[in-house]
Amino acid sequence: LILLDSLLQEISSEQKVDMKVDNVLASAVIEQLADKLGSGTSNQKDQATSLIGHREDHVWVWNRGEQELLVASTGDEGEVQVMELADCPAYQVEGLVVSRTGLWVAIWGSEGVTAVEMPRRSGVGGRLAGGREMV
Repeated sequence: LILLDSLLQEISSEQKVDMKVDNVLASAVIEQLADKLGSGTSNQKDQATSLIGHREDHVWVWNRGEQELLVASTGDEGEVQVMELADCPAYQVEGLVVSRTGLWVAIWGSEGVTAVEMPRRSGVGGRLAGGREMV
C-alpha cells in the first residue's frame, strides 16, 4: 500500500493526471430514490439507517421509513423498482447484504434475519421481473 501511494505521488508530480468522474446511478434514478426515501425534513436517524447493497449492475436500498426494498439499475434511466415483501421484518433492520449471484438479499437486525429471493431478470436491460415498478 505504501509502495502504491509513493508510485501514485511520483506519477502525479511528473505529469498532470486527469481522473474521470462518473456517477453509478443516473440523476433521474437518484431523484427517484430521494423521493422514495423521503425529504431532508424527516428524522436523521431514520435516514442514516437506510442501507445500501450492490451486485453487478443493480443497487439495493432498504427504506426504513416505508419498510421496503428498493432496486435501481446502474447505467440507465429506468424506474426504481419496489420489492413488495410478503412478510415485512418485525424488527429494526440494521444490515443488508446481496448474494454473489444477486438472487438473494439478506436483511437483518439484532432481533432477526430475513432472506428475500429476487425475481428473475428479464426484459430490456435485464431488469428484475422485466422492469416492473412494483414487484
